[in-house]
Amino acid sequence: MAGKQTSLETRVVELRNKVALLREKTIQSKIAQLAKENDTLKKEIEVLKNEYDSALVANGKSVPLMTNAVSMAKGDEQKGEKPKEAVKEEPKPVEKTEAVKVEEDSKKKPKKEKPIKTVNAPPAKEEKPVDFSKLDLRVGYIREVSRHPDADSLYVEQIECGDQPGNESGFGECRTVCSGLVAHMKEEDIQNRLVIVMCNLKPAKMRGVMSQGMVMCATTPDKVEFINPPPGAKAGDQVICREYPGEPERPFMNPKKKIWETLKPDLMVDENGTARFKEAPLEVEGKGLLTCKSNRKCPIT
Repeated sequence: MAGKQTSLETRVVELRNKVALLREKTIQSKIAQLAKENDTLKKEIEVLKNEYDSALVANGKSVPLMTNAVSMAKGDEQKGEKPKEAVKEEPKPVEKTEAVKVEEDSKKKPKKEKPIKTVNAPPAKEEKPVDFSKLDLRVGYIREVSRHPDADSLYVEQIECGDQPGNESGFGECRTVCSGLVAHMKEEDIQNRLVIVMCNLKPAKMRGVMSQGMVMCATTPDKVEFINPPPGAKAGDQVICREYPGEPERPFMNPKKKIWETLKPDLMVDENGTARFKEAPLEVEGKGLLTCKSNRKCPIT
């Protein structure tokens, strides 16, 4: 049994030696192969460099110093000598005579200091808060009224609002206005009467008809009534609010600013039937207040 174990150990040692020998041969073979490939690459590089130099000479250009330096260094390396580093000789500064220095100094112009500009920024304009003055409310006279051809709830009215052909609004003598009043009023109650019209809403199509304004009404859940101008008013008279003076946005309010949406909640009829913006009454100057026939304490829309 002991002899058999010794034989196995001997066999293992022999196999290890063979593996080590094979590994050593493989490494030596790989090194030789790499050295051969390295020599081949060096020769190819040398050929390419010579071709490059020849091309430069053929085009009338000089061979770069770096190329010559590499060639020289390679030659020294083959001789067993280390390449010498190129030493740059800095040119010696030419000493200037006193006369030259004086002439150069006289040519130098003294630098002028630029004056510092002080810019006074214009004071920022305080933007006026949106109020009633932005609205273009006018007295209008309804000349004609008819049912909307494609909307059962709408009337189409032709309203004179003091516009003239070719003015900034772009309308003729009458504006076309669509109103949802069919359920609340008869045509004969609307035609040939004075009303209050919002004139600077941006025109919008209502079921195919371009509406160019809005008739102002006092609205309750049970009844809708016109806001009435004072006696003696005529088409085109401007509605004002003395506590909020100013010029309306013309020809139209910018829809993006939401001016009408902002002011709408503050327009109402009080307990006496007077139209107000907040606590201030609305009027036609010199002629009287805007009123409502019977609706009280309700919004104006």
